[in-house]
Amino acid sequence: MSAPSPADLANRDRYPHWSQDTLRFSDTDKLGHINNLATAAYCETGRAHFLKDLVGADLRPERGVFVLARFAIDYRAEMHWPGTVEVGSAVSAVGRSSLTIVQGVFEDGRCTATAENVMVLIDVETRRSMPIPDELRASFEALRLR
Repeated sequence: MSAPSPADLANRDRYPHWSQDTLRFSDTDKLGHINNLATAAYCETGRAHFLKDLVGADLRPERGVFVLARFAIDYRAEMHWPGTVEVGSAVSAVGRSSLTIVQGVFEDGRCTATAENVMVLIDVETRRSMPIPDELRASFEALRLR
């Protein structure tokens, strides 16, 4: 399966999972817009809620834990305080031990950023990658980018 296009990632209707966050005054920079590091934090919150809703509050399927192996953001538009941001999340790929989550960050219905996260399931004892359990794999498949 090919990677989703930038237009796909900017389309709200493509995301099956949503979370919200508050744009804080402390997230602004000298230019008066929301700083790029705050956008990364909104994505992190969206990713955490996405995984929590699938594997539970401790984010640990069986004896494994998902760790972030790669994170990339494409900034598309400025955001401004005050307000609320919505983060759409979806699965774009599932490997043997990895999961790729794509995200769209939206303010007032407008896509302000898109992100790609590659998560790897590791064994907490050996610190090596481990296969994603079949039941979890099925849950991820159900939350693919539409």
